[in-house]
Amino acid sequence: MQQTTGLAVRPRYSHTIYIPSLYTVRQDLYTSQALAAATVAIYMLVVGVCALFWGPASDRYGRRPILLISTLLAVAFTLACYFAKTIGLLILFRGLQGAAVAAYGSTANGVLADTWPPHLRGTALGISTIPLLIGPLLGPVLGGGLAQAFGWRSTFLAVVVMAVMAGGVILPLILLGVPETHHYWNLARLQRQDPAAAEGLKEAAAIRARPPRFQAPWYPYQILLDKYVILHATVTLVTFGSMFCSVTQLPVLLAQPPYGPTGHGMSPGTIGLACLSASAAGIIAAPIGGRIADFSAAVHGRNAHPLQRLMYNNALNLVLKPIGLLLYGWTAQYKLHVALPLVGMFLIGVSNNVYLPGIFSYVTNYRPQAAAAAAAGIHSVIINSVPNVVSTWS
Repeated sequence: MQQTTGLAVRPRYSHTIYIPSLYTVRQDLYTSQALAAATVAIYMLVVGVCALFWGPASDRYGRRPILLISTLLAVAFTLACYFAKTIGLLILFRGLQGAAVAAYGSTANGVLADTWPPHLRGTALGISTIPLLIGPLLGPVLGGGLAQAFGWRSTFLAVVVMAVMAGGVILPLILLGVPETHHYWNLARLQRQDPAAAEGLKEAAAIRARPPRFQAPWYPYQILLDKYVILHATVTLVTFGSMFCSVTQLPVLLAQPPYGPTGHGMSPGTIGLACLSASAAGIIAAPIGGRIADFSAAVHGRNAHPLQRLMYNNALNLVLKPIGLLLYGWTAQYKLHVALPLVGMFLIGVSNNVYLPGIFSYVTNYRPQAAAAAAAGIHSVIINSVPNVVSTWS
């Protein structure tokens, strides 16, 4: 679990590392606000779209080959981003980089669905969400500090370091330390190695009865439109859309008067530190959210509908999110003390990440044979594409 979920840090890290210096990017490249924002928005849009291909591919061909291929592509396109000389090339390579790293989220969720029993899956998803939150935590702090000290271009040095780490550390870990977890392909391997042991598995007949096949890229959307999923998918869309709008606007707010020691706006480095509130809240809240989902399932019994996993996560999200949004929006509108919008961001982060393990636990338990495709639907339209594009250009 550590190797595969640790890969999830890369999409958010690459997404957030130069958000504190977006205003500087715009000035330095003599470009428009829309094109500067496109370097972030196109990346996340492509992450969302390509997850629709990677998720079903992971369900069909196995988790391990998808992780290997996507990591090799991510290394190549990250290096291309560093050497891009124009805003057009930067936008292009950022999109290709997003296409590669899109595999990580849905494939990691598939691995967890393969390896953890349903009654503990919420806890596992809560823990695995922590690496996903480290990206937003590290990105603004590191990016803001680098931009303030050496200019915004230095933020891509950190992305290059991440690429080198992927090639020199993550790839060997996948090759040597990450086994295939897909049940069908594991059974096929066992059949070749020890036919008697394969026949002795009580689950063998059920696994063989449902051989994997590649689902169309719109199949994850079919899962989201299921009558037992669509309302919760809508809640997730609103939940993450509101968070990303708040996170994206926070650097703009803090760069203006009356904030900062001189009252003329904060520096990129200080803005990066201020962006920690939502991510720090998530690191605290995500494991709690996972435990709450498993607790809810246990209260209603193992034979209960997977929908009952979401009861308490939903309730906490629907109470905390409006409080956080109202506090953030009101204090930002009237330029009150900086602590107040940051407290609002903290509550927004708590509500999001109490809810996140619950929704993933629900969809992977509801559609266990298509766990990666179900997760891809959530990652695509709900967490990555719509909220990030809207928030970046809002």
